[in-house]
Amino acid sequence: MDAVAIHPYPNPNAKPPPPPAKGGYEDAGFFGVTQLDRVRAALTTAFAGSGQPTTAGGLKLVIDEYGYQTDTTGDERYKGTEGSGVVSEADQGAYYSDAITKFLACDATVSDVLLFLLVDESGRGVTADGGGWQSGLEHPDGAHKPSFDAVAGAIKTGCAAG
Repeated sequence: MDAVAIHPYPNPNAKPPPPPAKGGYEDAGFFGVTQLDRVRAALTTAFAGSGQPTTAGGLKLVIDEYGYQTDTTGDERYKGTEGSGVVSEADQGAYYSDAITKFLACDATVSDVLLFLLVDESGRGVTADGGGWQSGLEHPDGAHKPSFDAVAGAIKTGCAAG
């Protein structure tokens, strides 16, 4: 394989979810964006002697789900009751920007970053139809959240950590 997909979400048990720099885990079996070394070490151990390249030999990490759910309290575009930790829209933008410019764009083993979602689902975490998620860059009606511009700026900036 030439890439492995991973989900370095911030600790979901923390409410509110911590910013990327503090979104790691004490348990070595889990990882956040600041702990991708744990993933690289696990791949090295798992594929030792197999001929499968690891990140040291060109294997890439695809961040295929990363997101911070925003507080939609009082917003009539959303239905249901939230069951997960949330952050403000301003914090979501700052957290996405920090994750990209301070960690992910600076890691040569990361080839792609997919934020989950682009557009919020209108049902909150607990609804009659199973619920949804509100970590998008847009509200359900397509209106941009502050994170839309923050992510665009972070992509243009790239690695800002040197």
